[in-house]
Amino acid sequence: MNLKTLSFSVRIATIMLLPWNVVSAGDTTLYKMLLENGAINQEQYEQLLKYNELQKNEGKMEEEVSKPKVDTQVKANVGSNNFQYKIGGRTMIDTAFYHDDVTPLNNSTKFRRVRLFIKGKMFKDWAWKTQYEFAGSGTLKDAYLKYMGLGDTTTLYLGQFGAAGSLEDSNSSKYITLMERALPVLAFSPATRYIGMGLSTYGNNWSFKTTLAGENGKTDELERDGLGLSGRMTYAPWHENDRVLHLGISRTFRIPRGNDTIRFGTKPEIDSNNMLIDTGRITAVNSYSIFGLETAWTRGPFSLQGEYIKTNVTRENISSLAFSGWYFYGSLFLTNESRPYDVMRGDFGRVNPKHPLHKGGVGAWEIALRLSSLSLEDQDIKGGKEDNLTLGINWYVNSNIRFMLNYVKAKVKDAVTSGEDENIDIVGIRTQVDF
Repeated sequence: MNLKTLSFSVRIATIMLLPWNVVSAGDTTLYKMLLENGAINQEQYEQLLKYNELQKNEGKMEEEVSKPKVDTQVKANVGSNNFQYKIGGRTMIDTAFYHDDVTPLNNSTKFRRVRLFIKGKMFKDWAWKTQYEFAGSGTLKDAYLKYMGLGDTTTLYLGQFGAAGSLEDSNSSKYITLMERALPVLAFSPATRYIGMGLSTYGNNWSFKTTLAGENGKTDELERDGLGLSGRMTYAPWHENDRVLHLGISRTFRIPRGNDTIRFGTKPEIDSNNMLIDTGRITAVNSYSIFGLETAWTRGPFSLQGEYIKTNVTRENISSLAFSGWYFYGSLFLTNESRPYDVMRGDFGRVNPKHPLHKGGVGAWEIALRLSSLSLEDQDIKGGKEDNLTLGINWYVNSNIRFMLNYVKAKVKDAVTSGEDENIDIVGIRTQVDF
C-alpha cells in the first residue's frame, strides 16, 4: 500500500468514526471542508458523497422494514412473528332501475354487501379467518382454521368456508367483472359456504381443491344435516403477466337435508326483489350433483371467460331431473390494464390501475359484454327459462375503489311470478370500496 492510499484510508476511517448525525441526512459540510483544505481531492470527495447516499438509503430501508406495512388491508404485527393479524372489509352500494313487464320489480337503493373480516397467522403453520356480513339480516360468512404444515403448496381447511365450485363462484365478489354473477352460477351456487373440511394444493400451472361438508352456520338444527363432497381442478397451459389460458372442471355431489327438499332459482343478474325463474320446492330428493366446465383467456387488455353448469337431481320413485345453463363474456380495458391471474387458486384477482386518480391519472376503464342462459324446466318442474344480455362499464379509481354501471336485458319464458313470457330492462349502478 503506497502512502497516498494509506493517507486516504486513514481519512475515511476518521470520518466513519464521527457521530452519524454529523455526516447523515444529506449534510456534506464536512466533506466540503476537507476538499477545500486539500485533505481530499475531487475524486475522493465524490466517492464520499456516493458512500453517504448509500448509507442514507440503507437507513431508509431499515426504517421501512421496522414499520407495520399498510397496503390494501389494515395490517399489524402483534408481539412477534408468532402472531399476526389483518383487518379488512368491503362495502357495495347498489341502485337499480327497472322497466318491468308483468312482474313488478321495484326501483331500489340498498347495501348489497357490508362485510368486515379479521384474519391472522400464528406459529408459522396456522392461520384463521372470521368474516361477517352486515347487509340484510346479517350472517356469518367465514369462520375457519387453516393448517399449512403439510408442505409449501398444500393447505388444510377446517370450519366454514367456500366449497370447491365454479370459476366465477370461486372468484371474490370484489373482483368479478359485472355487478352480479351469471344466471347458472347464481342458481346453482356451487361454491356455497358450508361447515366442513377441505384441502387445496397447487403446482406451477395447476390447482386442486376438494371439500367435504355438511350445512352452514345459519341452518337450523330441526332436520338432519345434508352432506356434500366437491372438487375443482384447474390447469393453465400458460400464465404470464398479461397472457393466460385457463381451463377447469368441477363436480359436486350432495345429499340434501333430512326433509329431502331442494330448490333452485335466481334473480335477473341484478339483486332485485323477485326471482323470475324458480323451481319451487323439489321433494323426495335422494341426491343431486353439479358438473361444471370453465375456461378463460386473457391477452393484454382483452379477456374472455365462459362456463357451462349442469345439475342432475335424483328423486325417490320419481324420474330424475336435469337443469343447465351457460354464460360467456368478453371484456376490454381501454386503459391497457390486464386481469391478474392467480395460478394457486385458479381464478382472477384485484385490478391495479396503471394511472390511479390520486396520482393524476384517469384510473382504469373497462367495458364488458355478457350473454347468459338458464333453464329450470324438466319433467314436472316448470321453473321457467331466462336469457340475458348484460353490458357493463367499470371505472377503477384506484386499487380499492370502483364504480360500476350495468344494463341488463332479460328475456324470460314462463316466468314463475306471472306464468307469462316477459321482457325486462334493468340499469344497475354500484359504488364499491374494499380495504
